[in-house]
Amino acid sequence: MAILNLVENAIVGGKLDPKGTAARAEAAQVLYNVLAIIVLRCPVTDEEKALIMEKMALLKTKRIVAYLRKMAINGYIIQVDHSAIRENGAELQKIGTNINQIAKRINSTGTA
Repeated sequence: MAILNLVENAIVGGKLDPKGTAARAEAAQVLYNVLAIIVLRCPVTDEEKALIMEKMALLKTKRIVAYLRKMAINGYIIQVDHSAIRENGAELQKIGTNINQIAKRINSTGTA
């Protein structure tokens, strides 16, 4: 249990009962401080929100937070279409299966 670990290692009050509410509250505060997430807010109009959602849909992104963070940090997102690679991979797997079947037949019977 994470709270028990925090109490045992004296990160939160060592004399507190890890099952008690005081230790839980103190542990929650420690975790909050450790994970300190800064929230940035940016008001947008309805039109701007619609435009953001359109661009997200083009990238097939479902999480607005991830999209906005990536755009704010990098300024662009590169979308790579991997469908051809997936198709080629599937074809190679089928070819490999066929080769294995031929090899098994030759090894078991001595003939093709």
